[in-house]
Amino acid sequence: MSGPASPSLAPGSRLGDLLLVRELGRGNQGVVFEAQQVSLGRSVAVKILPSEITRVEEQIDRFHREAEAAARLTHPNIVAVYGFDDTLGYPLIVQELVTGGSLEKVLAGRAERKEGTNVAACQWAAQTCRQLAEALEHAHQHNVIHRDIKPGNVLLTTDGVPKIADFGLAKVSDLMDLSHTGTIMGTPHYMSPEQVSGRREALDARTDVYALGALLYRMLTHEVPFSADSLQRMFNDILTREPRPPRKLQPGVHPDLEAVCLKALEKSPDRRYASAQEMAADLARFLRGETTVARPVGALGQLQRRLGRQSMLALVVLSLLVPTAWLATDVLLRRDAAEHVSRHDARAIVAVIAGLLLAFPLAQLGTRLARGRAVGAAAGLGLALLLGAGGSLLAIDQKTTQLHHTARGELEGRLELETAGSRADLSDLDQYVASWESRFDRDDLLLLTLGCLKRERPVQASQWAERLSSADAGADTPVEDALHAAIASALGDEAAATAAEARVRAAEGVERDWHVWARIGDILFDMQRDTEARASYERAARLPGADRDQLNLDLARVSVGLCEWDQAADVLQDVMKWQPDNPIALQLAIGIALHGDDWSGAGALVDRYEGNPAVGPVGRLSQRFVLLTDSGRRDEASRLVSDARAGQGDDPLVREWCARRAIDLGREENGLAAAARANDDAAGVERHGEAAVAWFESSRADYEALTQAPGDSLIGRVGLSAALIRLVPYHADQAAALYDEAAAHARRAIELDPYYWQAHYNLGVALLSRALLDAANDESAVPAERWQAVSEALVRSVQVNGLQQPVLNDAAHALAMQCRAAGSNERLPEALGLVRRAIALGERAAEGSCTPGALDRMRLSSCWDTLSEVQEQSGDVPAALESARSALAALGPDDPGRTKRAARIARLEQQPPATR
Repeated sequence: MSGPASPSLAPGSRLGDLLLVRELGRGNQGVVFEAQQVSLGRSVAVKILPSEITRVEEQIDRFHREAEAAARLTHPNIVAVYGFDDTLGYPLIVQELVTGGSLEKVLAGRAERKEGTNVAACQWAAQTCRQLAEALEHAHQHNVIHRDIKPGNVLLTTDGVPKIADFGLAKVSDLMDLSHTGTIMGTPHYMSPEQVSGRREALDARTDVYALGALLYRMLTHEVPFSADSLQRMFNDILTREPRPPRKLQPGVHPDLEAVCLKALEKSPDRRYASAQEMAADLARFLRGETTVARPVGALGQLQRRLGRQSMLALVVLSLLVPTAWLATDVLLRRDAAEHVSRHDARAIVAVIAGLLLAFPLAQLGTRLARGRAVGAAAGLGLALLLGAGGSLLAIDQKTTQLHHTARGELEGRLELETAGSRADLSDLDQYVASWESRFDRDDLLLLTLGCLKRERPVQASQWAERLSSADAGADTPVEDALHAAIASALGDEAAATAAEARVRAAEGVERDWHVWARIGDILFDMQRDTEARASYERAARLPGADRDQLNLDLARVSVGLCEWDQAADVLQDVMKWQPDNPIALQLAIGIALHGDDWSGAGALVDRYEGNPAVGPVGRLSQRFVLLTDSGRRDEASRLVSDARAGQGDDPLVREWCARRAIDLGREENGLAAAARANDDAAGVERHGEAAVAWFESSRADYEALTQAPGDSLIGRVGLSAALIRLVPYHADQAAALYDEAAAHARRAIELDPYYWQAHYNLGVALLSRALLDAANDESAVPAERWQAVSEALVRSVQVNGLQQPVLNDAAHALAMQCRAAGSNERLPEALGLVRRAIALGERAAEGSCTPGALDRMRLSSCWDTLSEVQEQSGDVPAALESARSALAALGPDDPGRTKRAARIARLEQQPPATR
């Protein structure tokens, strides 16, 4: 070629309008520089074909082809081409600058760190490949087949958005193809069978689908589908062998995502997805939690493939038997399988009968193939019987196991997104037990123990923990010891809790599994012991094979709980670089943004959170509500609740969320009414008071709707009893009836679930409120038998969950008043123990969390005040005086109640010295 002298290719050189900044990489297809396009003032990437390559005419033609192919494509997931020039001494392509590195680099880093494939990794892989599939569909629609999809040709933006690059091997159907029949083009590990065989006429959009399947395979397993010590052997494997299922290499891969991957890797193009868009749609179904078109291949299906090239008799028998048996089994299992798994034994019998019914036609087939010989007929019949019975049972067991693991994964995902005590409903746990108890293993027992503990049911958690210990034949692991400690603490058995904690500490020197310490951290975090939880996560991070992304997410969560916002933001930044759509990471990021009053940033994060298919409707509503209320947009928050009730009120969890938020909004209106009263603003008092009543009535209506739903609702009954008590100040003339109705609903809730602390507590509050109403609000006028009824309800609430500080305090106070009314100090030691536990919980929360707010200070002060009352009643006046001083010291300078505490101190100080 003749032309102008070639300028120097070095940073600082000028190529026409382009100023080279730095070299980004080089290879057989050219050198890539970052450059500044001076006239437009923008940074671009420039791919240049240097002189040592331009001597090869075919390379120059391919360079032109890349420019022509990419220039006709405009898609957010394809590297944009801005122009092409070959008048400056070198052919060059000016294209979009993508600075996040290649997918190859990311995958190499994950493999080097030996990261496992968890739920978040599956979602990331599916989301990335969905975007790439949509980009390929765009290319295919414009008659461009890439033919070299691989991690090195996928570039990432700094936000993790993938973009396809390097169309140097692309086939453009409306242009003359450069390749010749028999020419192998592509990167060996990602080449389709038709590319390996050199059949140019067979290359179409499905060739790119295969390569994308190979890329997804590597993202899920850290390995390529086929690898061998020679190129010829690898090509032979691509043509003849099936890839190992991804779940064999990484058990954490979701079965549906594995099915999508293997469908894309089918050897026959006709069995693959017909287009990249079909593959993108199936990946989108997986991300939304829907059933994919591609279905996992069962054990019998794999056997059929292996025998596909064997004897004709085996081929025909299997081709008839396996599809028929599988179809019958799948029909039986698919219908109401999630609700009636216990009927699988009956279905197995039916499936076996269906398999046996195949014996006659298969025996006839065997007879014909054996040319009338009796031995052949007997062999056909025997094979039919064996495969009919065994294949049906195997298919049922495989399908049942798949359903079991899917259900467990869904339950784990829900519990992972919850915080301790955020949900009281046990319906999903109960349904899981009813469906799968006959197949429970250690993981099931551990999951249910953790679930009951997180849902504030330590009594049920202790029952599952006992089964877990029995399953391990008494060899408790540190995780189980941590569970026993948490359960014992919740049930008030401090001796057992201390002993279990000692066993956990004793295991520190020998336990080397990072999963163990991560799970212990989860337990401690749910028990609001954030400082100890952080120590467990940090220990897990120091152990070999630890999942850094997961542990960084855990450490960020703990840092938020400890109000260490800067540290949380630093750790979370690294997590979101690789898992930008992780729902827990987004929750934490939203909280950090709200803490910093970054309303626009929080709004953008909430938008991303709402678009995540893993997040349920209550999660989406909750984050939006917090954003609106924290940013002062109360009217929008109110409309959000009203719209949710109108649009999604048939969902019991959404209805309960609306009821809770109505109470929150009513409390806020109550506070505004109190402020208006202090400022002598009569109009404000009336306006906010009416709004508060409206919200409380709205909450009452929501809970009533829940109680009227099919099957009655524990949460509806509990919430309704609380709402009725809250409405009393606004309906003083109906106070007695409202208290009695509240008590009735609380008793019904106890019948539905005798182990939920809130039901017993609401009953105690309703009984106490009615007793004080009858006694004109004079505690000393309440008879002993009524105090006994109150204390029984409150003490029972403590017995089923002793981690509620206000309940412990109220129970101690009720016992003390019962003793006073009865003229007996018999139960004062019990009251003393309860209030000391309440103080210990309050002080632990103050030490391990953010700066206590006014409510936290009031609760702790009230506990010290109760302790002072109990000590004075038992005759220990000096201790009562010290406790009274602690009650005053716990309050802030502007907190209410200081006058009452000061008066108690003065009265106790006036006691005769001999008494003190």
